[in-house]
Amino acid sequence: MVAHDTRNTCGQARTVENVCVCLLSVFVIGLMALMHASASEASEEPASNTVVSSQATDRTQDDAASHLTFASILFYKARSLMAKDAAASQAVFKQIEQELHTAMQLAAGDSHERRRNLISSQSAYLLGDLYAFVFQNVAQAKQYYQESLKYFPEHQGAQDGLKRLEQAPTKTLKPLTKDHAAR
Repeated sequence: MVAHDTRNTCGQARTVENVCVCLLSVFVIGLMALMHASASEASEEPASNTVVSSQATDRTQDDAASHLTFASILFYKARSLMAKDAAASQAVFKQIEQELHTAMQLAAGDSHERRRNLISSQSAYLLGDLYAFVFQNVAQAKQYYQESLKYFPEHQGAQDGLKRLEQAPTKTLKPLTKDHAAR
């Protein structure tokens, strides 16, 4: 088990495990803000439509928040696999990436501006962290952090991510997978 220094904050995280913990904390805060924004808008949908498939494969009731939530749940799975099976961990990180892209695509069609911007911002931020800490692609991470700020300029995580990248030694970064090295 990797020791976790409780003094680290998301801005000071040094290991992928610590980053996953920070990402999940930030996600919970973002999801709470999203739910608060959505609560102000009364829904006419039956309660059964709010249940998310545990496999997130039921595309008949597709919504951006489900994909964002599923991606965050997958961070736990990827984290648990990191020490045991690096290849399986990489596959889960790729699945997380796809879920976040899907969340952004679906959010783009949302007529509720605040919800659309919050989901898009949080998804782009998590993609930025994924590229910065897992795939170690500084240029792509920077683009995602900037995109996050385009949707929600007050996103402190994205602001901190850009600051971290300004200090990152790009020459020493190596991608986690060959697939992402080509991107």
